Amino acid sequence: MEIVTGKSSYLTALMVAAGPASSAVTTHLNIDTRHLEEDRSYTNQQNQFILLASLRGILLDCSRSGWDGEKAVPITGSVIGNAIKVINTIPFTVGIPDISPQPNGKIAFEWYLAPYHQLIISVGPTSDVAYSALLGSQRIMGWKQLSLISDLIEEMRAKYGLIPTIR
Repeated sequence: MEIVTGKSSYLTALMVAAGPASSAVTTHLNIDTRHLEEDRSYTNQQNQFILLASLRGILLDCSRSGWDGEKAVPITGSVIGNAIKVINTIPFTVGIPDISPQPNGKIAFEWYLAPYHQLIISVGPTSDVAYSALLGSQRIMGWKQLSLISDLIEEMRAKYGLIPTIR
């Protein structure tokens, strides 16, 4: 899917990607995707659809200041655009991440793979992406360019044997 830049085009692209049947599902901010990890027959395209639907909910619910009832920064079109780039590039070999808005205006992709094994990627309006991983007793944190996120996830999977499990 090609995404054109511009604030209204992100919403349009998400609505088109999610399709007409998605409106009832995507009104909820946190779509529970844990059951999908049990059924590995889902294709990458279906996984992307689920994540785009969740992202659409975030855009609708969190695009204004104070969306959390406190002092949350709005989720902007550039953050949504970068989140779409992540969705289009992440390998689903480590399962489907949970997506959640952060009060600082960023979006978090979170994989809870096993007890004491999790990976969190935080996407903001720039091409720098923060990541944090808990791998047993080892903690890894850093920054990567948005274009290298897929490599980071595959490296974590290969190097540390991250295999998705049901929570």
